[in-house]
Amino acid sequence: MLIYQQIKSTEDVLFNKAFTLYLTTFSANERRSKEKFIEILENENKFDLYALINDEEFAGFITVWTFEYFIYVEHFTIEMGLRGKNIGSNTIKILLKKASLPVILEVATPSNLQAVNRINFYERFGFYVVPRPYAQPPYNPNDKLHPMVIMSNDYYFADKHFKMVRDTLYREVYHYYTSLSDFQLPG
Repeated sequence: MLIYQQIKSTEDVLFNKAFTLYLTTFSANERRSKEKFIEILENENKFDLYALINDEEFAGFITVWTFEYFIYVEHFTIEMGLRGKNIGSNTIKILLKKASLPVILEVATPSNLQAVNRINFYERFGFYVVPRPYAQPPYNPNDKLHPMVIMSNDYYFADKHFKMVRDTLYREVYHYYTSLSDFQLPG
């Protein structure tokens, strides 16, 4: 049985397991520094980190931001040796069952088989690609915007309110301040 177990501080025994998986799964341009991650975990009330416990074993983690009008999944991963055992599927099913707001997530553009498979995975749970230009702001100041795709389980909401969703992510998650009205994908 899969459960979400919230991690509220670095004192939680599961923090190190989750953070180690974070470092090994996501490349440097896809994640924050440890200091920034801890700062958000301990000080940002919109942010939640959940360890995924499957049959009493740490199986992965998911990070979720809860905003006024939508929920944003920032990072989600399963331990390599536990993939293909429906833990990821069950994680998304639980998330959608609990969610009272539209769920938004970012995925890589469909430029390779892995990215296409990831999009297909989310589509199986009722997510839709929102066909609008989007780029993920950099986690590190020296990095550049990274083209991504926004997906949502509520296409109408995400399409109609795309600018609000994008601006909220830029401001609240990435602390990326630019002339958002003049946003252009990197060329």
